[in-house]
Amino acid sequence: MILREELIGRSVQAVDKYTNQTITGVIVDETYHTFIINDKRVVKKDVILKLNQHVIDGSLLEKRPHDRIKAKFRIKKETKL
Repeated sequence: MILREELIGRSVQAVDKYTNQTITGVIVDETYHTFIINDKRVVKKDVILKLNQHVIDGSLLEKRPHDRIKAKFRIKKETKL
């Protein structure tokens, strides 16, 4: 499951939920609330991530990276763009 994998180093496209602004690049670092994509800091709860064929609501990833990898997730519905 992609939610439990390490995301640092992956190519990603982040779309802001409110403004539809897009940032494309590589995830360089991850904290509890943010990703750093190339040199821009992005708040997890405000974005939808596109990783290859996966589309993920960033609010599902709002955990510390090492806690997220151990966590169990229940997916109720798909996020639509």
